[in-house]
Amino acid sequence: MSYDRSLPWCAYVRVVVHFACLVGAVCSAAGAWSAEIAVSDAVPLTAGFAESDITPSLGMEAPGGYGKSYHSTVHDACKIRAAVFGDGARRVAIVGVDAIGVHGEMVRDAREQIQQRCGILPQCVLVAASHSHSSGPLCGVFPGSYDHAPELVRKLAYDQSTCTNKEYYDDVLKKLVDAV
Repeated sequence: MSYDRSLPWCAYVRVVVHFACLVGAVCSAAGAWSAEIAVSDAVPLTAGFAESDITPSLGMEAPGGYGKSYHSTVHDACKIRAAVFGDGARRVAIVGVDAIGVHGEMVRDAREQIQQRCGILPQCVLVAASHSHSSGPLCGVFPGSYDHAPELVRKLAYDQSTCTNKEYYDDVLKKLVDAV
């Protein structure tokens, strides 16, 4: 193959990328076709989806950054989105939370409640945060966590960092479990 040196190098890269995508699409289609034949007698996959609004109220702390900041407007709604998949033998849940982060305690509590209500094993529940700075005060310092600490540490924790709002936390936990 000869190269036309008048074309920019990115034109060649584009051709290679498009060719690779075409090969990938053909291979994927062939794989899906063969997988369809192999599992034609299998139990059908079931799926369920849910969404719940967890947009913080105006005036609530906005997480992230340095120092305190508070929500004064809402640009887009914050959501919990859940998907549950089952194959007849077991189910798995995948939950996305529009939050800067999710405390491990919340994940443990949610998994326990989901197991009690739905029978889904804790190790089959994935909870992930979108890392949204537009979310509510869900992942921050828990009130009372630093009451025993020196004054400077308390000041930094309570006055300069995002503090978890207990009512908001409880509401999000309930909506997370309900979504599954």
